[in-house]
Amino acid sequence: MADEQSIHEALSRAQRAKEIIDNPLYVEAWSLINETLVKSWRNSRVAEEREEYWRYCKIADKLQGVFAGIMERGEHAAIDLQKLSEKKPRLQGLKRMFGS
Repeated sequence: MADEQSIHEALSRAQRAKEIIDNPLYVEAWSLINETLVKSWRNSRVAEEREEYWRYCKIADKLQGVFAGIMERGEHAAIDLQKLSEKKPRLQGLKRMFGS
């Protein structure tokens, strides 16, 4: 489990990533780029050109994957934060019991 500061950072990054991919302008831009790349790939007649557009499509997919990964780490961070918050009262109780 990560420390509390890194947990909060992961949660913040996940929230920002979600705001970006939910932003209507991003959705519109992503749809237009993706549609254009796929259409160009399908309509290309030369193998090298088709392969180039295919690589562009894959790069675009990786961009989406970056945002998904950040959001997934945020979900894990939320679980870690829950565990940490459950652990704190127990640790404080032990400190009181043993005088530390």
